[in-house]
Amino acid sequence: MSIVFDPSSLTISTFSHRRFLSGFYRVLGRVLPRLSQLRYFIVRESAARHNSSVVSEAYSEILPKCHFPHLLHFKLGITGRDAATKQLLEFLQRHSSHLQHLLLDIQAPTTLSAENFPMDFPVLRSFRGNVALMPYLLHKQCPLGAACFSSSSMLSLNAESVDNALDHVQRHAGDTLHNVQWIVKDFASPQLRVLARHLPNLKQLTLEHLSFVEMIDWREIDFSSLDDLLPSFRQLIWFEVCRADVPGARDPVLPLHEGNRMVNKFSSLCPKIIRARVFGGPEWIAMELQTESIKNNIVLTTPEYKSVWLPDLCGLMNDVESPWLAKWSVRLRHTHPEWIDFLRYSIIEPKLLVKVLEILSRCRISESRGR
Repeated sequence: MSIVFDPSSLTISTFSHRRFLSGFYRVLGRVLPRLSQLRYFIVRESAARHNSSVVSEAYSEILPKCHFPHLLHFKLGITGRDAATKQLLEFLQRHSSHLQHLLLDIQAPTTLSAENFPMDFPVLRSFRGNVALMPYLLHKQCPLGAACFSSSSMLSLNAESVDNALDHVQRHAGDTLHNVQWIVKDFASPQLRVLARHLPNLKQLTLEHLSFVEMIDWREIDFSSLDDLLPSFRQLIWFEVCRADVPGARDPVLPLHEGNRMVNKFSSLCPKIIRARVFGGPEWIAMELQTESIKNNIVLTTPEYKSVWLPDLCGLMNDVESPWLAKWSVRLRHTHPEWIDFLRYSIIEPKLLVKVLEILSRCRISESRGR
């Protein structure tokens, strides 16, 4: 059990046994009403050592006494069921007018009706947690810009529940929500088809793959379902595939030339994608080859290439703007020896790739001198 506190921030982490929780929260309940300047409020509990209903009853005892007129961030993470209590929904009602960031890593209520707890979040910018909570939170237009639907409690949701939740998102935040992160068991999940139907205009999409802890080889993962999924997101400019945050898990090691092949595949399905990342590797950036200076210096051996995908290694996209391209290349060979393999196996000819870097370097140096 721990408390981290300053006048504007309070973090509560409890892993204690059953007999301590009620007494702890009774004492805490006497202090909370005095924290009128609180802006950040975080509650983290684990039900691993005791019944989950004890957890929810304990933390719920303090919520009716809480009213923080300046609260901007509220984060609640409780394992087990019955965490979404009536007291929690009433707490959110009281603070919905000024909350900007909300994390609710809990299961959705099973006995409470969303219609009995109407809420208005006029300044909510980001949400992280279970998508099934959306019908309880979104009743009016909301400026939600980013949502991370990566709670493990979502994995058991059927397509109908996800459809109902995303319908609320589409109606009340569909115009502003451009960045979504989603957890899946596999890329063939029906949940993803529902997501594409309701939010086809996303600009940033991250898919968290719940691969097994022992799975390290990227070749064990089936990407074929993305062929049908990605074209549905017509405005996508950023796409990432990563492993879900599983304790003890490590991202698969993806060779640079395979990363290059995959991001080229992604961009063929979604032509507007200009940035991508695969399993914790480097960020890939599409470098356009349509400027006049490059046209006059390069003859493409394959006419259909309009851009080159480059990995942002060692600050590549910053360093090519300086005159020290050779120095950057030497450093890259030492820190990322796989760079040579990437050049060797890249679908873009190595000489063309190096030429692009040299020309960009010269062009940007000339531009900086002319300012």
